[in-house]
Amino acid sequence: SNKIARALSIPSALEETTFLKGRIQMISIKVKEGSNLAGATVNALSKKITGVIVCTIERDNVTSVPKGNTKIQVGDKINITGSPKDIKEFLVYSKLISEKTKKVIICGGSNTSIYLAKLLIDMGMDVKIIELSEERCKFLSEKLPEALIIHGDVSDQYVLFEEGIETCDAFVTLTSIDEENIICSMFASMQNVPKIITKVNHISLDGVIEKANIDTVITPHKIAANQVVKYVRAMQNGQNSSCEALYKFGDESFEMLEFIIKKDFKGLNMKIKDMKVKEKKEKKVRVRKKLSSKAKKVIILGCFCAALLLTGI
Repeated sequence: SNKIARALSIPSALEETTFLKGRIQMISIKVKEGSNLAGATVNALSKKITGVIVCTIERDNVTSVPKGNTKIQVGDKINITGSPKDIKEFLVYSKLISEKTKKVIICGGSNTSIYLAKLLIDMGMDVKIIELSEERCKFLSEKLPEALIIHGDVSDQYVLFEEGIETCDAFVTLTSIDEENIICSMFASMQNVPKIITKVNHISLDGVIEKANIDTVITPHKIAANQVVKYVRAMQNGQNSSCEALYKFGDESFEMLEFIIKKDFKGLNMKIKDMKVKEKKEKKVRVRKKLSSKAKKVIILGCFCAALLLTGI
């Protein structure tokens, strides 16, 4: 629910996470037609918005760390880091800034929906939940007196039209059925809803989601697994390298480390451009999914952006 709430706080972002207790943000955005990003090089962008770093670019299902002369193209998914203020400035420049989310429709009255609704209401949003079970609707009404609870079938387009899907700012599908979530999200996309977030439990549906042109997808068990991995690896690395936390981003195709610079650090008081960092070639590893016979190539990227961020603290 926290991840969804953060995504709704920045409607133009596909994904969002924070570092250093919220002082640094990392978001992924998709470059669209008419954006100032299209055709611009990474060097040109760094001169325009000095406080933002372009960490990776995903193009044709391949994620890579861009060079200064790399040109950004329409359809690219880029991951950027910076302070919340600089991120906002970047979005304004790139013409990707969206109006603040006000009206949200949530499909399904699960416990996640309850937690999410509370967060959104606290953020000043109008929340409407559509739930099929009449008994559950009564329970939701007691738990969420400030939200509007609708007894109806989210798979019925007439119900969605009646509840104003074409005028809402965000549409979130949190039912227990993946297929229903995907179909409802596709329908919302046809109605030009600005922000659509879809919950999917089975990663085997990745191909369907990609063809359905759904940008923001939430996978609960993957989030939970990543949190455990982050904690364990951060503890392991922290014993020797002062690693505070480890973050995975962009479908786990790269990692970012947050660490503390100690007094015995060889690069202390040295400019980052003067540091001799050994460049390693990208290492491709094949990872097999349990429910798929196809192998997926994953690029493991050593990202030095954490050091760049820490120099501003």
